[in-house]
Parts: sequence; structure tokens; C-alpha cells
Amino acid sequence: MRFIVPGNIEYRSGGNAYNWSIVDELREAGVGVELRTVEGEWPEASENGRRALAAELGSVPEGTVVLIDGLVAIAAPDLIVETGALSGGGVPPAWVLAHMSFQDYEPAEARLMEAAAGVICPSKTLALELEGRHPELTVHVVRPGTEEADQAKGSEPPHIICVAALLPNKCQLLLLHALSQVKALEWTASLVGTDQADPDYAAQVREAIRGAGLAERVELAGERHGDDLEAEWYRSDLSILVSVHESFGIVVAESLAHGIPALVRAGTGAEEALGLAGAGRALDLVPGADAEELAQILELWLQDAALRQTWQDAAAAARADRRTWKMAADNIASLLWPV
Repeated sequence: MRFIVPGNIEYRSGGNAYNWSIVDELREAGVGVELRTVEGEWPEASENGRRALAAELGSVPEGTVVLIDGLVAIAAPDLIVETGALSGGGVPPAWVLAHMSFQDYEPAEARLMEAAAGVICPSKTLALELEGRHPELTVHVVRPGTEEADQAKGSEPPHIICVAALLPNKCQLLLLHALSQVKALEWTASLVGTDQADPDYAAQVREAIRGAGLAERVELAGERHGDDLEAEWYRSDLSILVSVHESFGIVVAESLAHGIPALVRAGTGAEEALGLAGAGRALDLVPGADAEELAQILELWLQDAALRQTWQDAAAAARADRRTWKMAADNIASLLWPV
């Protein structure tokens, strides 16, 4: 299999985590996976980017299955159509792994959906959105897995974590506004994610922390990996992901894998990741009142020990029933190589 992924997403993202984990599991199962990174300002396509993608598609050995990240594919659906011709024949059209919606890229999205051998996405939420715009399309849902993780110990006072790159869609400013309204209660928080994805927004986040007098209570932890990220999870009691748009929200599944409940925005893929086990809550946030609503539920959680215990127990139960990356890789293999 040749798996083509974008080279311009250098920070930790749900899409990257999904891609690398699937590759690792397929290789562990004995599948020969060529992971090819294509440089370019995806999803925009420069001539250099298109040439690089054409070169990758044109050098695919006969009989090889091609899987391409949707962030790259949306920029050049015509090349996906021409996969077989580019490679000299013997190579079927590429499968597309869509981590996000491309509604803003119509009609390219329609051409891509029609051209692909098949479309895989990480959530039913995203699948329904894509199928709603393309009724003739069947989208295959392969939900992500998580790594095995220790049960979080938590902290005293309670520690809140938000694992996401500092980006407007991730709504760290909203979270900080809510936290500023519960300063009378005891808590600490950390924002774990790169500040390089959008430096202007990151600067706004820093200023919001300073302006609200939260510098002693909110840590900008930066991007963390491996043991450093595990240490952040281990000391946490609640995670928050209230992105405006979220195809799935792998960090919510990771939170539950550590036995940590979560607050998410209703109507997004993060709500699907949270599930119905009661390990937190999906908030129907209303524009203009978002921070107040989030502050109210944080205040309730901080003051109600019984509620905290109920959510924690539900998260611990979800942890015991986690989905593995091997399950996800097996699902993808069954699609790419049907019996």
C-alpha cells in the first residue's frame, strides 16, 4: 500500500495521530506500507505541490493500493481520477481518508468523492455530513483507537486540561473567559498544544491569560509528546474540547482512555467521541453566551463532589472498554483488501 499524507501539518493533530497509528498497526500486521509525505500548502495546490503529488501517483507499482489523506486529495481531484494513467495502468483509483469536511472547496469535493475508489472517515458525524451533500456516496466510518494508558490520578485542587493546538477553532479564548468567571474557586489548568500553528491567536491567548489574572493558574504547556504528555494526562481531572468544528476529537477518546471525563461542544464529532456513558457532558453552547454556559457547568463540577465522582466513575468504565488502534487498522484493511 502507498499512503500519501501532507507534509505541512507539523504539529500534533488528530489527523496526524490517526495516520501514524494506522501505519504502525498495518506494518505490525505484516502489510507493506510506503508512507509518502508530499510537501505543499495543502489543501491549496501550488504547481510544485501538484507535480510532487503526480510524481507519487505516477510511481505506484502495479497492483498497489493507494490511500491518500483528504487534505492532499482535495487539492487535485483530477490527479486522483488519473491515478491509473499516471502509473502506466494496473493501479486502481486511490482511496481517500477524509479527516475533515471540505464544504468550502466545492465543486472539488464533489469531483473527489466521485473519483475516489472509496472514502473513509473517522466518525459517523462527518460521514453524515459528507453523505448529506453527496447522496450517492457511501462513506465508510473507521473510528480511531487509543493507546493503552494508566488511570489518571488527578490533582488537588482539581486540574483541567485542554489538549489542542492554539487555534481559533479550538476556542481556548472561550475556555479562558469561562475560567475567569470561576476564579473564586480552587483549580488549575493547562493548555497543551503548539503555539506555532497560528502565532497571532497564540498571542491573544497569552494576553487573555495575563489580562484575566490567570498567569499563576493557567499554564501554556506547549506541545507535549510521549512521557511528557502522559504526565499531563496523569495529573488531570477534567478535559475540555469545545471546538466549533470537530470531525471526531481523538483527544476526547484519549481522555477517556485515561479515565478522565470531558466537556465538549454538542453537535460536533467530539460529542460522538464522548459517547453516552455519562463521562462528562456535551454542551449546547449558544453564540454570545458560550463562556457563561461553560462557566456554569465548571462551577457546578468544581463545587459538587458527587458529580465529579459520578463523571470519574463513568470515565473509568469507558477506559475499560476502549477501542484499540489495531481494531481501527483491521477495519481499514478489510475495506482496502476485501475478502
